[in-house]
Amino acid sequence: MANTGSEYGRIHEERDNEVRNRHRSDSAADRLENFLAISKRFHHHRLNPQEKAMMESYESLDYDIVENDLWREHLARETKGSHQYRIFITWLLSLIMGATTGIFAFFIYAGVDKFSAWRWGHAATLIREQGLGMAYLYFSGLAVAFL
Repeated sequence: MANTGSEYGRIHEERDNEVRNRHRSDSAADRLENFLAISKRFHHHRLNPQEKAMMESYESLDYDIVENDLWREHLARETKGSHQYRIFITWLLSLIMGATTGIFAFFIYAGVDKFSAWRWGHAATLIREQGLGMAYLYFSGLAVAFL
């Protein structure tokens, strides 16, 4: 039977309230137990024997964080301070990677610009001293050499 709009909203509101209240428990074991009970309670699909047999024929490694039981256990044991520390480290690493990428991009751009200016300057010198043919070979040779 399909859920009506109000029934659907009531189920999700009830789930949200349970999720908010799960951290009010004192022990990590209680929080883990509550979390697992909530996630199982709102999972509506049940496998029939044929589907279960088909699923058991596959090996599954739970790498996705959302589906990983170890990650769920870690979240249930995590304190507010360790959560804030994890978020801070995530942002700090993002900042460091972004700054490093920007610095490398700047030096690559500056290097390419200096090399291009040097190449054009040397080609202009060859045009004046040895003619257009030698400058063309030099310029083309450098372009092919750096492919």
